[in-house]
Amino acid sequence: MFCDLALNTKSSKRDDLFTYSIPVELEDTIMVGQMVIAPIGSRKINGIVVKIHDKKPDFETKNIEKIIDPIPLINEKQVELARFISEHYWCGFSQALFTFLPANLRKRKTSIFKKEKDIGYSILDIKENKNKNIKYPISNISNLVLTSQQEKAFDKISKSLESNTPSTFLLHGVTNSGKTEVYLRACAKALVTPTSKVGDSPTLEVGVGGSCIFIIPEIALTPQSVKRFEEVFGKKRIALVHSKLSIAQRLKTWIDIKTGKKDIVIGSRSAIFAPLPNLRLIIVDEEHDLISFKSDQTPRYELHVVAEKLAEINNATLVFGSATPLVTSYKRVIDGEWEYLSMQERVDKSIPPQIKVINMEEEKKSGNSEIFSEYLIKALDMVLKNKKQALLFLNHRGMASFIICNDCKKISMCENCDSALVHHYVDNKLWCHHCGRKYQIPVQCDACGGLDFRFLGRGTERIEFEIKRYFPNARVSRMDRDTMNSDEAYQNIFEKYKKGEIDILVGTQMIVHGWDIPSVDLAAVLSIDESLLMPDYLSEEKVFQLITQLAGRTGRSSARGMLVLQTINPEAWVFDVAIKNDYLSFAKRELSIREKFNYPPYGELIKLSLGGVKKEVIGKKADELVERINHLIIKSFNQKEANIEVIGPISPLIEKKYGKYWKTIVIKLKSNTRVENFLPLRDDLLNIVPKEWGVDVDPISLL
Repeated sequence: MFCDLALNTKSSKRDDLFTYSIPVELEDTIMVGQMVIAPIGSRKINGIVVKIHDKKPDFETKNIEKIIDPIPLINEKQVELARFISEHYWCGFSQALFTFLPANLRKRKTSIFKKEKDIGYSILDIKENKNKNIKYPISNISNLVLTSQQEKAFDKISKSLESNTPSTFLLHGVTNSGKTEVYLRACAKALVTPTSKVGDSPTLEVGVGGSCIFIIPEIALTPQSVKRFEEVFGKKRIALVHSKLSIAQRLKTWIDIKTGKKDIVIGSRSAIFAPLPNLRLIIVDEEHDLISFKSDQTPRYELHVVAEKLAEINNATLVFGSATPLVTSYKRVIDGEWEYLSMQERVDKSIPPQIKVINMEEEKKSGNSEIFSEYLIKALDMVLKNKKQALLFLNHRGMASFIICNDCKKISMCENCDSALVHHYVDNKLWCHHCGRKYQIPVQCDACGGLDFRFLGRGTERIEFEIKRYFPNARVSRMDRDTMNSDEAYQNIFEKYKKGEIDILVGTQMIVHGWDIPSVDLAAVLSIDESLLMPDYLSEEKVFQLITQLAGRTGRSSARGMLVLQTINPEAWVFDVAIKNDYLSFAKRELSIREKFNYPPYGELIKLSLGGVKKEVIGKKADELVERINHLIIKSFNQKEANIEVIGPISPLIEKKYGKYWKTIVIKLKSNTRVENFLPLRDDLLNIVPKEWGVDVDPISLL
């Protein structure tokens, strides 16, 4: 007998399986999904059994040496998912498959299920992914009466869970519409048997019902959602999966999920790979947050695509939820592939927040050159007098955005990156926000010898300083990557703000996520024009999302909330639809623009990136690769069929990072040319792309 193994290597080949002989003494015990030790050259490395067969290859095979664990660590559904990721995202099959395992399990040479008495489960229970001895109460579902829109959404999801052909839903619920309550009830429904109803019985046996995954952008940024799940289902049955877990914690969590001890997984992007038995429901909240849901390391998968495939493989119901859904998601609704669930009323019947646009050019004409408009200062004063709270957003960290020599106008740049250095007051140094290197403030210009410097631009650190000058008695705090260096730091700020111990919170994107704090009456976007000017097809969508989400943090009590939007371009169309809270008009216009230029969802994008210390060498390699790609496309298709555009090579917005110069090539598959139809050409293309190039399918930025 023989077996095909996925070896724990860094191979980028999609079909990178190795065939080995199975010793006679292991023939009765070997199973698909087991971890084994196999020789390769002079090394002995771990591999996962992907297939067992009796087809003798036309070369001499070596024996596998040992079965590390009698329990399959990977199941056949995960093998299928890994194969899909490998094919869709141009990465090695083994790279994809080993991503499903904790890092300290991938090279482990001893069994983790050795002593049954230590883990409290029988081998049979683990093999069957269940443990019928565990019972959990599920009696804490809220007694709140659902709104008609909540009821309709839950009813649709509930029927899907009972169906043999589950659906995928796009839950478009405005901020404070009660999406979390729908999620909780859907999860409770998924956990019970199809013939049972939530509340019929105070206990549930794991292995009898289903399990569910609830994915959020970052656990630390959405503490209220996690807390609500723990209140309803209890901490014992919930596994938290996120990047802040230690190596040991990740392994323990994985074992608890694998053995059926936990049947609800809450986590960030990687939670999608949790080895849950009987998966019946996947929920992706804040589905618009592409930055959180796109992997920046191999495999560079995008969560929406992987979640869809996982739901298909497990015959599970899938729910994507957001107040500002991606236009690519809304297109799936238009095409009839997903079902649309609309929740456009706030649960407390409150009026949506007002958005006040302030023309900062007019402010300058009236003599106000500060970053705060007079209107905003008055609004903040009123909020403080009413003992309410405010949020101030600026997407720049630091004290000053850059430092410039007044004599020759040279800007201080990072030596490793093509990026301006940012002044930080906390240590009075210049920071590079890309590679993290720090510099002393220059005394003399290295270009002209000048001694006169100016600090220009403002970051969150400067805003915190300035707002304290306006309101010296206000309790002001800051939330950005500089201050939030741990989950505890984030939790401390959140708890203080929630308790009313902070009056004004200044922050970056961190303050935009789904907080529900009734005393927040005011939010402000101090500057957003740079985001609109970015040469990226996603720019307007990101701005619309930010404005809508930040406005939604306000007005969750009796008073109507307000968002103050400061801009030098008040006539921008995206501001108009945001003021009207008109998502559908925005989505339709955005889709028409993308269709015209063949951007997703009307075209597929693939980005190739190469970095090196010698700029000329990188440029030459990029030119050569573009020529070879174009030649291959013309060779493989006739001119009419070649609905493929090659853009570049181009330099990214920041050409030099981490001491390397970068070049980018973008392959755009135009309308009606899906990536899957590109497969006949894919193997040839991969063969001509050198390993030193990074390959990113479905990139979230072309900059």
